[in-house]
Amino acid sequence: MRERLKARGELGQEEVVHQAIDQRGETYDMPISTGDKVRLFRKTYALIEGKPGFIGANGNIVEVVGQSVDGLQLRDADGRVGSVQWRALKDSRSDRLLLGFGHALTIDSAQGITSGEHINALPRGTAGITAFKSYVAESRHVTQVYTVISEAAVFEAVKRGRAVGDKEAITTGHLWEQAAKDMSDKPYKSLALDLVEAIERRREEEVDRFIRTEHRVFAQRAAGRDHAGELRKRRRDAEVRAVLAKHIVPLVTAVERREAAIRELAEAVTAFPDIVRAKVRAAVVAANERREVELAKAAQASIPGFSPGL
Repeated sequence: MRERLKARGELGQEEVVHQAIDQRGETYDMPISTGDKVRLFRKTYALIEGKPGFIGANGNIVEVVGQSVDGLQLRDADGRVGSVQWRALKDSRSDRLLLGFGHALTIDSAQGITSGEHINALPRGTAGITAFKSYVAESRHVTQVYTVISEAAVFEAVKRGRAVGDKEAITTGHLWEQAAKDMSDKPYKSLALDLVEAIERRREEEVDRFIRTEHRVFAQRAAGRDHAGELRKRRRDAEVRAVLAKHIVPLVTAVERREAAIRELAEAVTAFPDIVRAKVRAAVVAANERREVELAKAAQASIPGFSPGL
């Protein structure tokens, strides 16, 4: 913009680049020439017609009519020219000029100004422009306002808002619909009362919860139940389930890894009673046979003159 203004002769050809800073702390190099519009970020005093006076405040736009080793000569909206020393324009912390370019302003910065004709330029389309910002931007003029909207940006907004694969052609009508939708949107802005209402709702919810709990306790007590004991049991059960949940997966993994051995063990355990019964049966038969032999020997020994060798 400054290059075009220079080519049209609206800015002086000689310029001095100064180190500057804005109200948010962003730093930049700022070339200043005669004819430049600069924005002030604080209340600024100047020497006007030999007398100290007020030349502008935060947000005011002034025109540079000259500069010297001592400071800048500025013209305010009323046409008054004042000399401002460099130290009055510098930020005390960074020692940079607390100035910004004033050829164009954001909507928020322009709030409160009045101009005969106003240009509302929206290079990023209408994204982020609500009805509130639109009202501010479109009401700065006295006679006429020009609103310039980036067609490409609005086109992309319409395209992003469509479903994937939607091949319907985007027309001028669609673009104006998107712009109208954005510029008429009135999002709800939270107020301090909303916080108070939220606190009151939370208090009422807690009171209701307390009443329900008391009702349940008294009902259980009337039925002979121990509310505190049941609550402790539920908590213990929940803790046990939480602990078991941590070991279930490793246990299942270990079982699956040793599935064959566990199956063999299960088969052995299943067959164990039959094996035991067979061994017991065999032991009983052997004991009976030994008993019969012993009884036979005892009977023979009781016969007089009996000799086993005969």
